[in-house]
Amino acid sequence: MPGITGGGHSYSRPIILSPEGAALTFSTLDPACAGHPVCPTDLWLWHESQSDTVEALPLYPEALSNEGAIAVGYDSTGLSLVWTRQWGARTFPELLTNAGVPDIEGWSFNKELDISSDGRTIVGGATKPDNTEQLFILELPFPGDTNGDEAVDINDLNNVRNDFGLSGPGLPADLDFDGDVDLVDLNAVRNFFGEAGPQAVPEPTSVILLGAMLACTFPFVRSLTRANK
Repeated sequence: MPGITGGGHSYSRPIILSPEGAALTFSTLDPACAGHPVCPTDLWLWHESQSDTVEALPLYPEALSNEGAIAVGYDSTGLSLVWTRQWGARTFPELLTNAGVPDIEGWSFNKELDISSDGRTIVGGATKPDNTEQLFILELPFPGDTNGDEAVDINDLNNVRNDFGLSGPGLPADLDFDGDVDLVDLNAVRNFFGEAGPQAVPEPTSVILLGAMLACTFPFVRSLTRANK
């Protein structure tokens, strides 16, 4: 990482490399803190396209998607987080609640997390109030896609327009899962307009699937449950 300096910090150690090798997370340590029993570190994201700058991370990363676009990990209190450049950080309870996933009150999300290289699938676990462990696969929609057809088009623009200004859980047009539909969601559709995911289907098929997709709330959670011993 040539040319990175600043802040009186020594750049201590790498943590996670993105799958294609273009992005790296690492921690820094203030030399003045050396020898102290508790010494806080700062966490950073570096990308090869901006080799002389770094971006602060609000979490200790467990995994990165391609290009370092999405990170999963936890904060200093052990709270599990998802971070993206577009959204910033979301806790798992916040993300799932705003997406309309029911019955997660009292879940304690574990630190062990992973994410697919394309950033669309997150795997992890949680402990439920009855002391059972919940393993989950969290499938995120294609960026800008409000209806699950893997394409960003006029239908998504209309969905954002129709829901604009609304707040609450489970809004399909709440693309950043912050509990409301606003300019951030509109910009997500605008930025990805005309693009499609790898599973995009012709329009007639997507119309057939749409009724079934509306019965699901994004993100979609598949889960396995087992009792603690």
